[in-house]
Amino acid sequence: MSEVTFRLFKPSDASAFRELNEEWIRELFTLEEKDHEVLGDPQRCILDSGGAIIMAIEGSRAVGSCALVAMGGDSYELVKMAIAKDRRGKGLGRRLLAFVIDHARSIRAARLYLETNTKLANAIHLYASAGFRRVPPVHPTHYTRVDVFMERIMDGLTPMDVEGYLLRIGHTAMLTSTVDTLRSLHLAHATNIPFENLDILLGKPIRIDVQSIVAKLVHGGRGGYCYEHNTLFAAVLEAAGFRVKRLAARVRNGSQKVLPRTHMIVAVELDGESWLADVGFGGEGLLYPLPLRPGEIVTHLGWTYRIVQEGWQYVLQSLHPEGWFDLYAFTLEEQYTVDYEVANYFVSTHPRSRFVRLLLAQKPGVESRLALVNRRLTEQTPTGASEVILPHDAAVLQTLGQRFGLHFPDATRFVYDED
Repeated sequence: MSEVTFRLFKPSDASAFRELNEEWIRELFTLEEKDHEVLGDPQRCILDSGGAIIMAIEGSRAVGSCALVAMGGDSYELVKMAIAKDRRGKGLGRRLLAFVIDHARSIRAARLYLETNTKLANAIHLYASAGFRRVPPVHPTHYTRVDVFMERIMDGLTPMDVEGYLLRIGHTAMLTSTVDTLRSLHLAHATNIPFENLDILLGKPIRIDVQSIVAKLVHGGRGGYCYEHNTLFAAVLEAAGFRVKRLAARVRNGSQKVLPRTHMIVAVELDGESWLADVGFGGEGLLYPLPLRPGEIVTHLGWTYRIVQEGWQYVLQSLHPEGWFDLYAFTLEEQYTVDYEVANYFVSTHPRSRFVRLLLAQKPGVESRLALVNRRLTEQTPTGASEVILPHDAAVLQTLGQRFGLHFPDATRFVYDED
């Protein structure tokens, strides 16, 4: 068997491009008008409008194809991905998709979109493992067979970003899409990157695109709050091959008052089971992911949690001496970047937001949890807590550096409401 190489479409590939796609479509569906149009004239339908076609070549034979159709702006639709029948199940589709994504990155695509069908379960799993996630349709489809819509935002992590992230959290084990890896990544992230809102108090905006978060939390040695932590964590999980669903929660912290859904959390689908992952809650947040099994009690290094079902929603609780304490309530409705952008703007700018009014820095550990609220430093263990009031701004800066790993120039002053 010859080595498979990938290259851009040549006019001589037109017949192979059509035949590869007609083969798989006819196996499960019926060729439609749009199929005939695109496969009959790929130059006009794909290339002339700024798109690209990638061919997989084995020897002198075309064994795969995939195209990018320009949608306007920086968005492209991934279409007509096909693998020759005798080459399926050998990893060729994964290699082809990776090459197409790299090509999309080279032409500065910001977003990839695709349409598919639930019958193509293996393809959907492949797309998900490559960072695509389901979304509502963005425009009317040309195909009656389409019932699944997915997108991939192209500001994802590079291999160097992942390497830097693993160094930042001290994770040295191989990345595999297993429960053990999920647990070890979660603990390492939660205990090495602090929760904090300090940029807000310095008058700086909170940017929640992946590359801005990498620059701040990974390379900048800083922490952040939920949108930063869990956006980064979700991107790392996707890079490691996990299937991730981004969710939102209403923070309770012991109250039954209905608050807006301003907390980001992550659901991970693994071996047929859902896990709640949340490295960005601070306070009494999880050290390990929690299986989504309502009523099951789980202890994480001395701290005890459970998820309970409350009507149509779930509630994460922690165990206090006086009983169960509600942390937040959530549903399994998937959230999108625009949902977090709106919530992030609110919590980082609204004058009544606690992130605008208070200095917050928190860092859970294996044996204790540190929390700094303005000048009040608390260290909590499973059996009790100690508290000290820092005397002045210099002590705050010193504590941030020594206890939280957050270093600022001596002249730095944070603007917040005094106790």
